[in-house]
Amino acid sequence: MSIQLNGVPLCQNSGKKLNVLITAGGTEADIDKVRRITNISEGALGRAIAVEAHTRGHNVTILGPKRLPKMTGPLPNGVVHKIFRTTADLKCELEKLAKEKWDLVIHAAAVSDYRPVENSEGKISSDKDELILKLIPNPKLIKSFREWFDRAFLVGFKLLTNVPAKERKRIALEQIRKNRTNLCFENDISEFGPGEHKARMVTPEGGAVPIPKGTKESVAKTFLDFVEKRLNVHWFKTEFS
Repeated sequence: MSIQLNGVPLCQNSGKKLNVLITAGGTEADIDKVRRITNISEGALGRAIAVEAHTRGHNVTILGPKRLPKMTGPLPNGVVHKIFRTTADLKCELEKLAKEKWDLVIHAAAVSDYRPVENSEGKISSDKDELILKLIPNPKLIKSFREWFDRAFLVGFKLLTNVPAKERKRIALEQIRKNRTNLCFENDISEFGPGEHKARMVTPEGGAVPIPKGTKESVAKTFLDFVEKRLNVHWFKTEFS
């Protein structure tokens, strides 16, 4: 069967080794020298995707916290692990890596939305009856991905909580539109279970391809199967005279 777009066939390449960059895990925001704000992300799904991509023969670099292998499991030999702690660290590493050629960039890291206005040089006294922190927004790194990785296939992640299906899809499409990404991996924390994950892959044309609930390893396989198919399609533009 011939697949066509505007009357022009969509041709497929044979599979090739890809240069894959993955961000995973949560960032931290310092309150003082001993206290930090962070989130619940350990980077387990990002690691599972990195392991699966490596198994398929791709060149894989994962950007994640130093503790990522300890929290989620060791990384295979050959997978490059670059470390970040804060959002500023992650931004700096991404800007360096943007100078290299990447075929696939997967932004699965849970970047802190806010950071304290002030970071105390020492330790804030615990004798205070009340401690009020003023937070300001961190930059949305995904907004810069298309500038940094202009030729790469970009995947953004969107984690939601108890959001209806129709609204989840709208939010995912908005992320794609605003940031010019190629795919949004959308998931809702209410659908998680012990050792289980469920998600949907939302495409720019409005498709929402479900990933059945399963282990992070099985989700990573289904996800990469889909992404590789999308990457291997040549899209032709119909010219009108």
